[in-house]
Amino acid sequence: MMPGGVAWWASVRNPSTSVGAEAALWRTHAIDVYQRQWANDVQIGLHDTISILNAFGWRQDLTITVISYVDRSTKSTTGVLSPTFNLDIYTAVVTNSTTVRSAPNYMGDTTIELYSGLYPYTQASVLLHDNLGPLMSIDLYLLAPPPSLLAAVTSFHSAHILAIQANRSLREAFEALPATTLLDPIPLAWQSTNYSTYFGGNPTCLYGAGATFVQPSFSFEDTCTAQVPSRLVIDRMAAVFAASAMSLTRNPCSLCSVATVAVCSSLEAAVGPVAKTLKSALSAADVAAAATDVQLMEIGIIQMAVTQATTFVILEQPMLGSGDWDFFGYVALYEWAIGIREVVSFQGDVATFNILSEPVDPIPFAANGLEVPVKSCRYFYAVCGITTCLFLCVAAVTVFHTASAAPNDFVQFLRVAGPVWVGRPLLLLRATAALAALCTVPLVFNGDNGIGRFVFGPRSLIDSMILAFEAVWATVVCNDILLVLAPHRARNAAVLCSWLVWLGIVCLDTLAPPQVDTAMERRCVPIFMDVGYKCSRGTVSIGSVARAIELLGVNAVALAVSYVVVGRPAAAPRQ
Repeated sequence: MMPGGVAWWASVRNPSTSVGAEAALWRTHAIDVYQRQWANDVQIGLHDTISILNAFGWRQDLTITVISYVDRSTKSTTGVLSPTFNLDIYTAVVTNSTTVRSAPNYMGDTTIELYSGLYPYTQASVLLHDNLGPLMSIDLYLLAPPPSLLAAVTSFHSAHILAIQANRSLREAFEALPATTLLDPIPLAWQSTNYSTYFGGNPTCLYGAGATFVQPSFSFEDTCTAQVPSRLVIDRMAAVFAASAMSLTRNPCSLCSVATVAVCSSLEAAVGPVAKTLKSALSAADVAAAATDVQLMEIGIIQMAVTQATTFVILEQPMLGSGDWDFFGYVALYEWAIGIREVVSFQGDVATFNILSEPVDPIPFAANGLEVPVKSCRYFYAVCGITTCLFLCVAAVTVFHTASAAPNDFVQFLRVAGPVWVGRPLLLLRATAALAALCTVPLVFNGDNGIGRFVFGPRSLIDSMILAFEAVWATVVCNDILLVLAPHRARNAAVLCSWLVWLGIVCLDTLAPPQVDTAMERRCVPIFMDVGYKCSRGTVSIGSVARAIELLGVNAVALAVSYVVVGRPAAAPRQ
C-alpha cells in the first residue's frame, strides 16, 4: 500500500459532477470527441421503433427491430488487439501489479503485449506484430458507409421496386434468378504459388497453425475455432446491383475455382438482362461518387500469409479499382450499405487496414399485433351500432303511427329523433367516428405481382357522401343547442347549415383528400453504453390533424353563414 493511498481513494471514490463540467474538463485536455472502439465482447441491445400518427394526433410506437443484449465475454476475440479496462484490471490482479502509473509495480512498465500470452509464440501473432503493430495496442474503429454509397443503393432500391411493379416480365426474370449463389472467388494476386501458408483475413484469430487455402475475413460472431476456405454467398439483389453499377468488361468468374466457375457464369448470364433494364435508372454520377469515396477510404480485405521464403506478409485486395474484383466488390459494398456487413479500421503502430467483414445473417423479427391499439376502434364501432339500432327502433314506431303524421314530418325525422331519442353525446361520438375516417388517409394494401405494399386509394364519391352525412351529426347537435339562443332562426338555419356542411365536406374530401406524410430521422438514446440503445426511425402520419381542423372550420363557417343568411324572421301578425 502506498503512503497516502487511502486518503487519495477516499477523495475520488464518490465523484459527483455535472455533464457540462465533465465535458469542460476533458476539453481543457484537448479531448473533444469520445468514440467507442469496436469489440465483440458484448452484443449491444437495440430496440428500434417507428411512430404512427393518427387523425387525433395520437402517436403509437410500433417495434420494428429487437436485438437482445448478450454477454459474449467467453467468445470474444478482440481482447488480444484492444483490451477493455476490465481486462486491464484482471491482468493487474493475476500479475500482482497495479494500474496506478506512479506505483513501483505499475503494470505498464512491462511490455503490454506480453500480457496477451500470444506474442511471439504463434506465427500469426508475429506476422501481425510486424505488419500491423504490437498486440494489445491496436485500435479498432467502426466506419460508416459513405453517403454517396447509401444514395446509390437507395436510388437503386427505389428504381428496382418501381420497375418490377410496372414490368411483369422484368419481375419474372428477377424472380427466376437464384435467391443465393455460393461462389469461391480469390483475388488473382493471392493465387500465386509464392505463398505457402495462409492465416486468414481475421486479425483477431492468431492461434491457428495456418492452411494452404485462403480463409474468410473477420466477423463479429467469429470465435476463431475453425479454419475454413473463403466463400462468397451472393444474393440476387446484390448481384443485380453489382452488374448495374459496372460494365462487365472483365470476366469475374475467372477468379473462381473450377468447382464454381460454371455456376458463376450461369449467374452472370442470367443477371445481365435484368441489370441492363435497370442500369438506366441507376445514376452514373451516384455510382461514380460512391466508387471514388470507397477508394479514398481504402476499403478492402486482407489475408495474412507466409511466402515460400518464410516471409510474413499481409496481402491486400481493395474492393474497387482492380477491375477483375470489382463485381464482387460491388456485391460486398451493397451488403455493407444495407447493414449485413461492416467495416472496421484496424489501426496499429505500424499500419492501418480498413477491412470489410464477412456478412452476418439478419436477426429475424416478427411484429407484435398487441402493439396496435384497438380499444378506441371497438368503442366507436359499438357506438355506431347502438345509435343505428336506436334509429331503426324509432323509425319502426314512427311508421306504425303514419296515420296521424303529416308527410313533412318525415323530413324532420333525423333532426328530431337524433337529439331526442338517441341523445346528443352518442350523436357526437358517431360524428367523431366519421370525422376520424375523413381525416385518415385512404390506404389500400396491394399484393399484385407478389409484392406487398400500401397504395393511396381515394374514396369513391358515394363513400365521401356517406361519411359527410354522418359528420353532419355534429352540426345537428350544435344547431340543437343554438335553438335555445336563437329560436326564431334555428328552424331554417339548421337545414341550410346541414346542407352547407355536407356539401363542403364532400368537396374537400373529393378534391383534396388527405395524404400520407413521413418524416424519417433516426434518433437513439443510450440505455447504458454497453447494454443497449432505444431508437426511433421517424414518424408516419396516416391521419391529418390539420384536416380535422379544416372540417371543424367548415362547420363553424357554415353555422355563421346560415344564421346570417336566414336572419331574424318577421313577427307573426296578431289576430
